[in-house]
Amino acid sequence: MKLLDDVGHPNLTLLYDTAHFHAATVSGHNQVQPEELLPGGQAELVRRLRGRIGHVHLCDTDGDVARNLFSRKLGFGKGIVDFEELVPVLADCYPGEWWCVDVIPFSSDVWGDLWDGLAFVRDVVVRHTSRR
Repeated sequence: MKLLDDVGHPNLTLLYDTAHFHAATVSGHNQVQPEELLPGGQAELVRRLRGRIGHVHLCDTDGDVARNLFSRKLGFGKGIVDFEELVPVLADCYPGEWWCVDVIPFSSDVWGDLWDGLAFVRDVVVRHTSRR
């Protein structure tokens, strides 16, 4: 947020990834101590970033951090991201039309999870963005 504030230009926006920001807001991964967690988790961060999100990557996570780099991603509904809470807040604060499905890491499981998760993603996004 400090970088966005310091630059202060409308062309600089944030790519919001639901797995990475779970790691940042809930578990404090890769933060210099003391951790800066948000009591309201991702929903609180998204509200603080209203109008500053330029793109969204939807993905679920189990909260584990793969090889200490980024939050491990899972098939939708198999992890701990509360999309019923998060998507309505994103829909209210993210002005974009596109909602990207993030399928990292690339493995045979990912394609099955993506196929199976398509209905999940369509349902949760359509239900919470149709009121916009």
